Order: sequence, then structure tokens, then C-alpha cells
Amino acid sequence: MSAADLERLKAVYKTWNDTKGLGDVAKDAWRNLFADDFRLRSMGDDNPALAFATERTSKEDAIAYITSLTNEWDMIHWTPETMVIEGDRIAVFGKCKWTNKATQKAAEVRTSHLWTFKNGKAVELVEIFDSARAVAAATP
Repeated sequence: MSAADLERLKAVYKTWNDTKGLGDVAKDAWRNLFADDFRLRSMGDDNPALAFATERTSKEDAIAYITSLTNEWDMIHWTPETMVIEGDRIAVFGKCKWTNKATQKAAEVRTSHLWTFKNGKAVELVEIFDSARAVAAATP
């Protein structure tokens, strides 16, 4: 882990928020951060209302997560508040707000991301968010 990894991660979150997750710029920012064998695990991975949140086990599979998420939800914001580095990990604590496209209900949730880096690439992300609020927003 290096200060450069942290700065790259900060830049990707800024791009993610600025683009609202839409378009190739957002996807390419994540794609350039992820190792080929990147793994993503999410808190909501066992709930049918959060189908986007299934476990992903490659860079392109993680990009499919982003596509699925932005197909179902419109981002209002994704705001990192605190980032902590320890060893090869970065913990990100923040909040985000999304509107479900089908129900038009919004959910603002606290979220935590635990990143693991190796050789300048992200190899794993464990995502924890208030899935109850997200499910409520996704439920008609």
C-alpha cells in the first residue's frame, strides 16, 4: 500500500460521484483500479431486491456490477468521509444516496468499503451498506 494508491482511490471516488456512475469515464476509472482477478463482495448479495449486489470475481464482472447498479438506480451522490490506511488495506467510510428507477424512492445510506491492494491494483472490495433502507426503496 502506498500513498499513491490512496490518491488514486480518492480520484476514482471523485469521478464516481461527479459522473453519478454513468458512462465510460466512470467505468474506466474503476477498471483501471481493479486487478484482473478483482473480487467484490457486498452486504446485499443475498437479497432479490438488490440483484446488482451479487459477489463478483473478476475485473469485468465487477464492471457488470456497476452497470447493473446504474441500470436499476440513479446516483444522487457518493460521498467518502473518512479513509484509513493500514498495511495493504484502505477502509472508506461515507454515505451515498440513490433513487430506485422502478419505484422512484430514494435511499440515503451509510456505507463502508474495505479495499485490499497488491502491486498498485485493487484486488478485493468488501462493501457494507444499510441494505434495509435500500430494500425499502426498491420495494413498491
